[in-house]
Amino acid sequence: MTDKTRVAILYGGRSAEHDVSRLSAANVLKAIDRTRYDIVPIAISRGGRWLLQQLDRAAAIGDEAAGAPASEDGPEVALLPGGKGRLVAVSRDGTQPELPPIDVVFPVLHGPFGEDGSVQGYAEVADVA
Repeated sequence: MTDKTRVAILYGGRSAEHDVSRLSAANVLKAIDRTRYDIVPIAISRGGRWLLQQLDRAAAIGDEAAGAPASEDGPEVALLPGGKGRLVAVSRDGTQPELPPIDVVFPVLHGPFGEDGSVQGYAEVADVA
């Protein structure tokens, strides 16, 4: 186990500002101190699906947002209500990967479903900062 704070970075989303969010998240991923934080990138599709991403895949989101298509790959994830940061994940093949809990949700979302408090409310119900 690590002493690093696990940070779920949420990006994309259902709003018209989906691509702007992805560009913003690319900048966050470049700037965040990985010696202090364990990053858990979660892409939110235009349809609202939360998809766990590999860190190397998430690092390329800036290029994708500039024209390449967004990935719809990765296990679907959800925060467990009252779970203190526990994530529930289900892969396309039905397997359920074990994930350590996250300590903090960092929403890099713009527009409705991001700046309207809905994600913050979801994090509050999940009992995670």
